[in-house]
Amino acid sequence: MKKSYLGSRVWRCMVVALLLVGVSACTSNGANTAVAPAKDEAVEVAAAPAEKPPVPAEKPKPPVAPAEEPPVPAEKPKPPVKVDPEAVALKELTALLKVETQPKSREEMVTFLKDRVAKAEAFAETHQKLEAGAAALFFAARASTEFLDDHDKAIGLMKTLIERYPKSEGVAVAKYMIGNALMRKREFEGAKKVLTDLLEAHPGFPGKRQTEALLKKIALLEAPAPEFETQDLDGNAVKLSDFKGKIVLLDFYAGWCGPCRTEMPNLRTLYAKYKDRGFEILGVSLDRTLDDAKGYVKGGGIKWTCTWKEPGGWKTPAAKQYGVTSIPAVFLIGKDGKIIETGLRGPALVAKLADLFPDEETKPAPEPKEGKTKAGG
Repeated sequence: MKKSYLGSRVWRCMVVALLLVGVSACTSNGANTAVAPAKDEAVEVAAAPAEKPPVPAEKPKPPVAPAEEPPVPAEKPKPPVKVDPEAVALKELTALLKVETQPKSREEMVTFLKDRVAKAEAFAETHQKLEAGAAALFFAARASTEFLDDHDKAIGLMKTLIERYPKSEGVAVAKYMIGNALMRKREFEGAKKVLTDLLEAHPGFPGKRQTEALLKKIALLEAPAPEFETQDLDGNAVKLSDFKGKIVLLDFYAGWCGPCRTEMPNLRTLYAKYKDRGFEILGVSLDRTLDDAKGYVKGGGIKWTCTWKEPGGWKTPAAKQYGVTSIPAVFLIGKDGKIIETGLRGPALVAKLADLFPDEETKPAPEPKEGKTKAGG
C-alpha cells in the first residue's frame, strides 16, 4: 500500500506543475504587455482574461494499513493407511518362492524345489493365522507329490492345513490332494475313501468333475490299461496292444494346449534317449480337426506315433474311455500292460524313466562265463 500512496502523490504533483507552466506561458506572451494598434484600426480594449483560481492542493490521504491475510487453517490429519496383512504376506511368499535362475538339470531342479519346500514350510509356521500360510502349505504339498515323489510329506502337509484352517475353502482342495497322493502311492482303497468322503462332505466343491475323474483313474490303475483302437494321422489303424512288451507313455495332448507345448521338448529328449531301450510314446491328439493335428506334429518335430479320431476334441473316444478332463494327461504303462503311474511330466517323468531305464554304467558287470579263454585255446 505504501507504493500506491507515493504513486498518487507524485501524480498530483505533476498535475499541479503542468497547470503552473500553462499560466506562466500565457503571461509571457502578452497578458501584461500592451501592443500598439495598427493605423486606421479601431482601438478595442480587450478585457483582461479572468485569472483561474489556484487549484487547492489535496490533503495527503493517510496511509492505508495492509489488510491482514486470513490465517491458513491447519490441515486435518490424514487417517492412517490400512495395511492388509494378507496382501503383505502373499507378496512376501511370492518373493520367497520366486525363480531367479531357471534350473538347467534334474539335479538342480530337485535341489531348487527342496529348498523352496523348506522355505514354504517355515513361512507357514510363522503365518499360521493367515490364509497365506495355507497357500504356502499348498505349494509345498504340490511340489512334494508331483515333482519330488515325496507323497508322505504331501499328505502330512495337507492334514496340517485341515487342522489349522478347518473353516477354509481350501479344506476340500487339501482332501483332493491327499487322495491324489494316496493314488500315486498305489494305496487305492485309501484314496477312494478320501475322495468319496470329499464329494459327500463338500457337494458344492468346484473340483467335483476332477475328483470324479480321479476316481475313474484309480479304477484304471487297479486293472490293465483299457484297450482302444484309433487311427494315426495317415488313417492307419493303431491299437494300444500294438506296443505290448514296451514301456509306453500314453499322452493326451492338443496343439492349442500351452502346458502341452511346454512339455514337448522334454518328451523329445526322453524319446531320443530311451526309444532304443524299449520306450515308446503314443500320442492321442485332442485337436478339433485332423489338419490341426497334422500341423502341430509337423511343426513340433514329433517322431513318435500320434493319432486322431473323430469327432475330435474332448469327445475323442480314447479320452472319454480314460476319463480325461484336462490336458496334458499322461499314463505310463508297463510292459505287462498295467498302468504304472499317471500325471507324470517334467522332472517327475525324467526321474521315473531313469528308475525304469538305469544307465548302462550303473548296471552290475556280468559274471564271467566259466570255460576256456581264447588264450587257453
